[in-house]
Amino acid sequence: MSVPKRLSLPKHFDVITRTSDVRPSADTVQILRLDDEVLLADPRYQSNPFISFMTPWILIGVGVAAAIAPKLLSSAAGGANFGLITWVGCVLAVGAMFFSVGFVGMTLFSRAPSPILFNRKTRKVYGSHRGVVMELKWKDITPITTSASAVSESGSMTFSNLILVEFEPGQPPSKKTVRKGFTVTTGNLGSGSCVALWEFFRCFMEEAPEKLPPTEVHPSITSWTARFLQQGPYGDFYIGEPLTIPLRERKGIPRIHWYITLPVLLFWVGIPFSLWQAWCRPRAQIPAQWIPPTPVSPNPFNVIVADENDLRLQKRAATLMVLWMMACAGTGAWIYWSVIQWFIHFGH
Repeated sequence: MSVPKRLSLPKHFDVITRTSDVRPSADTVQILRLDDEVLLADPRYQSNPFISFMTPWILIGVGVAAAIAPKLLSSAAGGANFGLITWVGCVLAVGAMFFSVGFVGMTLFSRAPSPILFNRKTRKVYGSHRGVVMELKWKDITPITTSASAVSESGSMTFSNLILVEFEPGQPPSKKTVRKGFTVTTGNLGSGSCVALWEFFRCFMEEAPEKLPPTEVHPSITSWTARFLQQGPYGDFYIGEPLTIPLRERKGIPRIHWYITLPVLLFWVGIPFSLWQAWCRPRAQIPAQWIPPTPVSPNPFNVIVADENDLRLQKRAATLMVLWMMACAGTGAWIYWSVIQWFIHFGH
């Protein structure tokens, strides 16, 4: 087994209390299995609108920088009078280009994170960091959240990430005492959903089954319906949304809001990158021997599993998602072509 790379934490992070009064919720992950022995959750934090829909613009920026950089270097070698500000700008541009290439490589070609396995009997937790699977002892896990803020004219938003960490025993938690760990979810608005998800995991490992709320279980992450509904591009924006109950209520009609359709129209060039994330990106896999067989005894947890009618509703919803995606891509391409033609013929 490969040695996992050390998890890097920011200087400041918040430790979640192992017990809290927060209601457990798994809305930010896809539950693949839930029984008396195993909780298997797909974090899908690689399915993110920023990754899929900003990647092409980053690539365009890399291409522009790569085209300009040789001319700047050639001018400098030819004795052109470059000021300090110009030199600093060139260094920053080259640095940003290498950073962008690294970001694209990490998000498109590196292994996506594996599902996370919680085993009630062995008291072990399995996950992956940078494509390498690892084993954590439940009693040694410390749940933490890291945060970042985005500021705009309308205000600021705080995005939180949930991370499970094993720190060096006998030492206070800090970025320097990390032994190993992995990220569970990213990009949550506030830390509330991170704490609720941790409480869901804790209740599964430490409490009676009735402590958990009714939970939808969707075993497949490879079927075409799951890839379109729970991954990308629809799943990029509706991460963790339950399928069975909502689709029963809406008779197989998925939620499509205008404020989701508008950015997909404007950033339609990201759709191929979203599909790459869902269909082609390599993924870390938990070894089969770590996953115990499904118990034959009755499931003590209150799980909601799709029946044949639900599967038909999911196919209907996925088909509508495909049509929605094609309409967004076609309309977006037409808008871009029209704008380009307007600029070409402007003033003629």
